[in-house]
Amino acid sequence: MSLGFLWLAASAGTLSTLTPCVFPMVPITVSYFVKHSGSSRAHAVRHALLFGLGIIVSFTGTSLRNLGFDYAFMMSGKCSFGPLCFD
Repeated sequence: MSLGFLWLAASAGTLSTLTPCVFPMVPITVSYFVKHSGSSRAHAVRHALLFGLGIIVSFTGTSLRNLGFDYAFMMSGKCSFGPLCFD
């Protein structure tokens, strides 16, 4: 994977925030983090990182499922540790 491809992917991801379905969500998301930050900037940063991690996990799980990895089965299966449970 070349550096040019990664740059293109990052640029496309950044530009995707300007699409009509995503753009209205930006102020809603920012106001959520500001409202729930309390008096601590670290608290707001922690919430933002968990939010971002949730998005990354969701899209990675969807991508892996599209590639044939049954992530949803593992998450709803025999134990609560998801990807750590193999059948």
